[in-house]
Amino acid sequence: MLRPDCEKFLKICETELNPNYVLQEKDPASICFYTKIIDTKSEIIRDNSPNWKIYKYRGIYLDVFPMEHCSAFWARIAGQIGYYLAGRWVAMRSKSGFIRAVVDFNMVLLKKLIFPAIRALQVFTPKNSMAFSMGIGALNPRKFDEVFPLKEYEFEGRKFFGPNDMDAYLTRLYSNYMDLPSLDKIQRHSSRVIFFDDNGPKSPSR
Repeated sequence: MLRPDCEKFLKICETELNPNYVLQEKDPASICFYTKIIDTKSEIIRDNSPNWKIYKYRGIYLDVFPMEHCSAFWARIAGQIGYYLAGRWVAMRSKSGFIRAVVDFNMVLLKKLIFPAIRALQVFTPKNSMAFSMGIGALNPRKFDEVFPLKEYEFEGRKFFGPNDMDAYLTRLYSNYMDLPSLDKIQRHSSRVIFFDDNGPKSPSR
């Protein structure tokens, strides 16, 4: 969603989010340039990600990526700066009070000074250019008129909003998006998921 809408959404979540869910910002180990809505009644098991266990909340999640007017060039610059000042220290931040203090200071510097300065430079960027918000680092450019106004689509008997020009949007991101990747090239983020209820964990799901 657009960055101003995302900021409003997060503000509403502070008081209206279902108690079975939590925002990523509530996790003390998190460094946030985007957010996740995390299910507290489940746990994702990631055998191939040792840093995963530093997080307090490890349930099934929905990523919420803010987008804004920005060129791919400046999105890349902002992503690299965000990585070197904050993102690369995420694991060490949970183990060292000094590193935590430095990274927390860097996050304020990024959000209050560096990213606003980069946004000011977007006056030279075509109005139709969009990218994920500052610091995220995902560089796939978007076009405003391919996304907005949103269009309603039907999927499995339900209606959802999606990009205004779905074909152009998916082609820009994935080229021939109708070609499925080879099964041996698909990499999963997680190994299995454990679900919880009031009586404790249920059997894991693979």
